[in-house]
Amino acid sequence: MESLANPDPPESAQEHIQMCEKHFLRKDITCDDCDEFICKQCAKTDHVDHDWTTISTDASIRRRDLKMTLKKNTEVRQKTSDLENKKKQGINLVTFLEQKHSTMSDYSLLDNLRDFPKLMPDIDCDIGREKDDYSIRYGS
Repeated sequence: MESLANPDPPESAQEHIQMCEKHFLRKDITCDDCDEFICKQCAKTDHVDHDWTTISTDASIRRRDLKMTLKKNTEVRQKTSDLENKKKQGINLVTFLEQKHSTMSDYSLLDNLRDFPKLMPDIDCDIGREKDDYSIRYGS
């Protein structure tokens, strides 16, 4: 029976961490000001006045931000879909009224027109505001 084990085991995460050429320590900190990986000694000397965080903390923050962005994107897509459905309903109502207005009673016409404003809520303003907020924060 053949072995299912991979002859080339995956490399450990530690093997991907770069070493500082100046201090020969692992680069396990990110300097936010320089946008580069640095070692602890570099943080204490060359980057002492800079904002820096550990790689794990920075990764956690970026994961959280990404999850929030993806959630907001899903919400905006749902609102856009809802708006498109309401737009179709409005177009169908207008088409119906255009075809039938001459044969409808006044009561029936007014009754159908009451539904029209309900089909066009202020969702588009919310979507526009969310899109602008997303664009400002994430540059898209």
